[in-house]
Amino acid sequence: MSEQDAWRAFVAKILAQNRDRIMELTRKESFEFAGVKYTRHKITTQQFQELEAMRAELEDMPAGKKVDAARRAAEIYRRMAQNYLHMDEQTFYSLPWAEVKEVLDTLAWEEANGRPLS
Repeated sequence: MSEQDAWRAFVAKILAQNRDRIMELTRKESFEFAGVKYTRHKITTQQFQELEAMRAELEDMPAGKKVDAARRAAEIYRRMAQNYLHMDEQTFYSLPWAEVKEVLDTLAWEEANGRPLS
């Protein structure tokens, strides 16, 4: 197997794992963080528009503004946690990033694409 074929196989495996994880998370109605259970909530059209405007601002930031971009991204995710999970700011900032980001990314994906059938 060539190096390029090995790389493609590796990427395909990661994508499949991500898809499987998204499917697993979309089946859940609640998520537990730091011993507290948070129930998913649908967001309003206004909340969706506000989040999309924040994302657009982030995409328009110059490449040299990495610290500002990181702060803006964290603020977007904090707002997502507030909207989707009714989570307060203090809790959001105290949670492990990878865990909360994975759930919020799934909820945002589902909001934009609909809930998978299987």
